[in-house]
Amino acid sequence: MNVQDVIEVRQNINRQIDDIAQALLVEADFVMDNYITWHPAFSFKHNVLQLRKPQSSLVENVGSSSNHMFMHLILFLALHEASVVNNSRFVPSFLFIDQPSRPYYGEEKVKDEAHLKSSDAARVSQAFVMLDNFITRMKSKHGTEFQMIVLEHVPVDVFSNLKNVHVLPEFREANALIPLTWKDRSQS
Repeated sequence: MNVQDVIEVRQNINRQIDDIAQALLVEADFVMDNYITWHPAFSFKHNVLQLRKPQSSLVENVGSSSNHMFMHLILFLALHEASVVNNSRFVPSFLFIDQPSRPYYGEEKVKDEAHLKSSDAARVSQAFVMLDNFITRMKSKHGTEFQMIVLEHVPVDVFSNLKNVHVLPEFREANALIPLTWKDRSQS
């Protein structure tokens, strides 16, 4: 008989999620630059990814909705990658994301090149680069397909140069996410 210590397995998976999240935090680049040296700490109990300062045991409040959005992206990407690495049958290989740009828009006026690099548009673009890199990594490193469905209102040029992005026509009038014909069928 082989008995596994569930607590130890959970701790090891938490560490794995922290390691994956650390790489993603670095990949978030200038967007999370205030926290680039901090360490992700996944809380299984609260199902949240937190950050702790180096050589500290206390997790800190990262503040701002834009930081929270990136922390959510990092958490879900880390959870999905850990589930693929551990061959989980219970986590599907897709992620549905609704408006990751939400904390950023309306966009302020761009003043100069230095301002452009730290603008909301640059930060949203970095989120899409991180998502695109994740798809590539899932294929190349883990040999698996992964799909993200992202609903967004930003201009297409924010993510048009990314290799794993396939833009669908806008949902307007007759071209709706849920076609009107479906509603007509449900009433018959």
